[in-house]
Amino acid sequence: MARAYYGAGCYGVETASLALFAVPLAKADDAQLLALAALPVFPSRTLRDPEARAARIDRILGTLVAEERLTPAEAERLAALAPAEIAKGSFCE
Repeated sequence: MARAYYGAGCYGVETASLALFAVPLAKADDAQLLALAALPVFPSRTLRDPEARAARIDRILGTLVAEERLTPAEAERLAALAPAEIAKGSFCE
């Protein structure tokens, strides 16, 4: 994840967390972590389109439940979170 592309010129999850949410990864909340998890597959579309980001998060949560990495209750709690706000004009240098 340290070298994955997250869109907006960001490579690496720590860099993306700082650029998109202005918080270090260790202080990111669950909604921010879900948004970061959704970005590497289609970063540009996922950054621009909140509906695409929400659909990707739903797929990720479904996969985590299917692989027994999350319980259905944990996935429901995470799915109910308000989406993380991605700062407009965010860009990594």
